[in-house]
Amino acid sequence: MKRLFIIRGLAGSGKTTLAQLLVGWESMLSADDYFYDEAGNYHFDRTKLGLAHASCQERCLEAMERQESKIIIHNTFSSQWEATPYLTMAKGFGYEPFIIECQNNFGSTHDVPADIRSNMARRWETLDPNLGGSVMVDDLIQAVKDKGEQRQVLLEELKEARALEAFIPDVFAEGRAKSQWKATGDGELLEFTVTTSKGIVKTFTPNEVPEILKPKRVSG
Repeated sequence: MKRLFIIRGLAGSGKTTLAQLLVGWESMLSADDYFYDEAGNYHFDRTKLGLAHASCQERCLEAMERQESKIIIHNTFSSQWEATPYLTMAKGFGYEPFIIECQNNFGSTHDVPADIRSNMARRWETLDPNLGGSVMVDDLIQAVKDKGEQRQVLLEELKEARALEAFIPDVFAEGRAKSQWKATGDGELLEFTVTTSKGIVKTFTPNEVPEILKPKRVSG
């Protein structure tokens, strides 16, 4: 039986330690892996968090494509939508999902600020391992199975989607969201607006928005 283990917990709860005990370094995947350099030094960049999660999901996809028997993902997973892409992949590739929650507090090895940890705790909800349903990931799975040319295009779309989610996680905790740029006639960006399915609207200046979410060319 192929298994996907989703290990969730707040910063410092022991996710990485538990993952090591279960499987060892070679089969562990985490968004934090993105921020380690070749020498093993950790360099966190808040603006690249979306890319980190997209990278983790792409590596999980590749592991399932290789039919690895056991895959462990150890991220915070405070809300259902954060786990949905992995659960969708598990269903698409025939993996049995298991969700394990760490509830300890050993202190964060990456010095996560107390206010960030509090925000994670505030968004915390019970995860249902039977819920998947990410249309974007479903399309990506099909492209992988068909060995289609759409794979790279869909991976780029995945990066943008994860960047948006990482930029405003509180919005996604309230429901799915749509985003829109406003610009002048000559293409100068004015504001970035995000609207959730529940009608919550947030507006940001161009300087507040990660580069990956900025269009290369905009018409007014």
